[in-house]
Amino acid sequence: MVLLKGYVTINTHGYGCILWQYRKPSIHRSSSPMHGEPITYPEPNIHIYPNIRSFTFQRVVEIGRVVMINYGPDAGKLAVVVDIIDHNRALIEGPTTGIARTGYAFRRLTLTPLVVKVPRGAGQAVLKAAIEKQDLAGSWAKTSWAKKIASRAQRAANTDFDRFKLQKYKKLRREIVNKAVKATKA
Repeated sequence: MVLLKGYVTINTHGYGCILWQYRKPSIHRSSSPMHGEPITYPEPNIHIYPNIRSFTFQRVVEIGRVVMINYGPDAGKLAVVVDIIDHNRALIEGPTTGIARTGYAFRRLTLTPLVVKVPRGAGQAVLKAAIEKQDLAGSWAKTSWAKKIASRAQRAANTDFDRFKLQKYKKLRREIVNKAVKATKA
């Protein structure tokens, strides 16, 4: 994950974040090395921050982070990060949504603001118990993201007659509001 241009982050497994900033040396004609003099590169600036959340990013990949799969046959389903394989992939599992333990690329996952408290590499029984204990389905349903997805699904399922009724109700509501506004102005 790159936070700022020129910075590279190194995960320290929950103990903070180390940022390395590499700057290319500026070699001008006047300061170029003469006859075999070595080019000295500046030391990288090392910044250690106690908590990655002090930056603008609020969702980081961590053990227990709830993710939504955004590509493939399981698109739209929730899963939990059980382990991080490397900088490009994570091991996820969704025992309540029917997702088997599989390695997924981060580009196929969307991080949600929810986190489940589980240890690294937790088994399916432990993971399922933690999900049920924290009521993941209920807390997900309360988010505005889930509400938007549900309203889109309902709109897509509407028939022509449902859309016609909705149009009539909106027109009726608009007339009532306009009459109330005119009454207050008069």
